Amino acid sequence: MKSPVAFISHSSQDKDRFVIKFATELRANGVDAWVDQWEMLPGDSLIDKIFNIGIANANAIIVIISAASIESKWVKEELDLAMVRRLETGAKVIVVRLDDAEVPTSLQGLLYEAIDPNIDWNSQFDRILRAIFQVPDRPPLGPPPSFVGSLQAKELDQGDVRPPATAQTVMELIADPRNRVQLHQTVKRTCDRLVQRLGDASYGQNAEQPNGERIQARLDQYDEDCADVASSISVGVYYGTAEHDGLWVGSLKQIIATANQPITGTYHAVWEDMRKYPALRLFYAAGIAAVDAGHWQTLRELSMVKVQSWRASNDVQTAVNYLGPGKVIENETMHTLPRAEGSRYYHPVSRHLHQVVKKDVSPVIDGDAFPLAFERFEVLRTLLEADATGNHYFSMGEFGWRAAKRQTSILDEVNSELDDLGEDWPLLKVGAFGGDMKRVADSLAAVRDVVGSSRYWL
Repeated sequence: MKSPVAFISHSSQDKDRFVIKFATELRANGVDAWVDQWEMLPGDSLIDKIFNIGIANANAIIVIISAASIESKWVKEELDLAMVRRLETGAKVIVVRLDDAEVPTSLQGLLYEAIDPNIDWNSQFDRILRAIFQVPDRPPLGPPPSFVGSLQAKELDQGDVRPPATAQTVMELIADPRNRVQLHQTVKRTCDRLVQRLGDASYGQNAEQPNGERIQARLDQYDEDCADVASSISVGVYYGTAEHDGLWVGSLKQIIATANQPITGTYHAVWEDMRKYPALRLFYAAGIAAVDAGHWQTLRELSMVKVQSWRASNDVQTAVNYLGPGKVIENETMHTLPRAEGSRYYHPVSRHLHQVVKKDVSPVIDGDAFPLAFERFEVLRTLLEADATGNHYFSMGEFGWRAAKRQTSILDEVNSELDDLGEDWPLLKVGAFGGDMKRVADSLAAVRDVVGSSRYWL
């Protein structure tokens, strides 16, 4: 086995009292611990060595939290890159707390190991080793009871007859960490069923000319088939912790993949774009739950899921761009539906999502709170999309029309938050917009320009 590399982010004030001894013990146990003191020589570039080699090649980033490190600008920069590595490559971020210093917001969703350098810390060290090598400390797994074999045989003969996940089952499973495996299996089984359903002949790749009635029927079928997945995952996002994020992100990736399969033969662009609708609904349900629960890291990870187009290997987008509502079903297309509501100034895809997602999240967000959570999510989603596209083409939700008509002050509220909180604004703190406040301000200015353009609403 190749030795895992562990980068140790720390303050120089903690070197002698803890870090050197800790790193030496790691190396003695097969972990290639990376400490600047050992790796850097006179003339080396600090930035290149630490960011482009140390963190970039690490399988695990161990963040030493102390009264000194939370004030260190270097540690803050290292932490930002560590969270990006965790998102993009799955690198493990392990938090070690040495004193009563407050754990940074971006790490508060992670379990940490508390160590007093002056007291024996062998048991804590063992848990950290297990985290690096991903070997949990649990009793051996015995064989299942005899009746399980007959049940599995019956399911193989008759198909998996177990019901899909519901909001209630997810709520029950997520409450107890011992149910983690069952939770993953239940959610995955429900996503698998949706994927299988989306591959059914009723969603065939065809060249049938789309019209209002046919599009309405397709949309109704999508909504019926997506309900279980959207409701169960929105509840999971609301009640879950950072350790569950991989399950929700993986579910979104799986549903996106069903829309991103190559199409052969003749087809119509409307049907191709509509294949993204199940992922769009799931993104909205999960994203609104994350906003209402204040799970900003979850929202960021869902938004930054990478999508490589089947058409071109160099066309890579993020979910927040790929799933722009107007890019899934164009507004003019929605206006042809028999049940279309509102004037042409509205954003009909947004209005439709408002109706269906309200049911998805109803177990956790009551009716009065939902409109506020929905609008805030759409604003944040639009800002993230504007940033991802370089503030060029982005699709807004109905908040844009409402802001233009002075029926909402949401853009002013976001602007005030940025002025008051600065770099402590929640999405910035978890690394969205590259942690750069100017990028948020530029995106907000671009959205304001569109909202204030009379040409846009004519």
